[in-house]
Amino acid sequence: MVMVIAIITILVASGFLVMRFELTQSHSTFMDIQQVSLANSEINFEAIDWPVNLLAVGFTNSSFDQPFLNLAIGLGVKTLAIETDPVFFQTYQARFSLLISEARSSGLKIHIINQLGYPSWYKLLGLTYPLASDSSFQTFEIFQIEAMKTYAQYKPDYLSLIAEPGLMQQKVNASYSLAQWQSLVSTLVQTVKSISPNTQTWIDLVPQSPFDMKLLPYLADVSQLNGIGLDVYGNVAPFGTTNSAAKYIISHGKLGGLTETWAYSLYSDPSTDVSLNIAAEANWVSTSGIVQWAFQRNFTSVFDPFFSNLYTSTDPLPHFTVQGLENAANTYYKQLVQGRTTQVFQSYRNLTASSK
Repeated sequence: MVMVIAIITILVASGFLVMRFELTQSHSTFMDIQQVSLANSEINFEAIDWPVNLLAVGFTNSSFDQPFLNLAIGLGVKTLAIETDPVFFQTYQARFSLLISEARSSGLKIHIINQLGYPSWYKLLGLTYPLASDSSFQTFEIFQIEAMKTYAQYKPDYLSLIAEPGLMQQKVNASYSLAQWQSLVSTLVQTVKSISPNTQTWIDLVPQSPFDMKLLPYLADVSQLNGIGLDVYGNVAPFGTTNSAAKYIISHGKLGGLTETWAYSLYSDPSTDVSLNIAAEANWVSTSGIVQWAFQRNFTSVFDPFFSNLYTSTDPLPHFTVQGLENAANTYYKQLVQGRTTQVFQSYRNLTASSK
């Protein structure tokens, strides 16, 4: 879900993904840090609902949800993360309502992440793209305010108001100013807090997005915004910029977290979506992986590995066609029911256990 930029990556024998960047601290890496114990760290580990570009809900039914919740409980996570689109959420609202209710009954917290689908995804679901004819800031603002009113009714523990603003405005073929985004986020925070005052409000940024990084200081000035998360993918996230952003977020009084993370950005670089990389993916979510970087920067409020399909299978992501998504959903459902797990699942389960 992120754009690729020019970098150099090296896969070392241990399976760790090592990165060197010509930015700052050019010889440092996400893994090149002192290892510390995570015991009693109270990191908020999350399991994101099966992330097939937000489309899974359109190619599965509610019988899919309890097996996934069982998987999340088996992982030992504290929170179920639901990444969705406002129209997708409203279209399948009965399904989401039941999922949220069942997750809470299982003792899980709820994190709703507000993304925006591409027009091609809407076609796959037979839906009309809402901003096709008018993507003015006023229309976009109204669209997002109405989405917040819907999400806030569920009293989520965490609500990412906007995920990846730079990419989001590309999806609607618009360019809003930094001041407009700041005003929008302030309005969205107030909208959510008026309905659900105890919900933590977040914005999720991409370190390799120049726009997102320019927006960061504007967001840090939104008083009631609780947290700013970073979507960190090891093969594309610039180490120096990511480090600087993390420091800025914490120093300006905001909570910090990894609102998405994985060793490889599988969507933007499908060539990395191969079983050969599973060992590196498992290391990324292990006790000595990216969590060490996050913990040592007080980035513990959200820890959300993205590609949860790899907890049960090493199959590559499906082709984005109706048939491809239906086949993938059927396969994934069988794997869930069978209780199949992978090396990635085992690593993440060991990680959640290590913090207790």
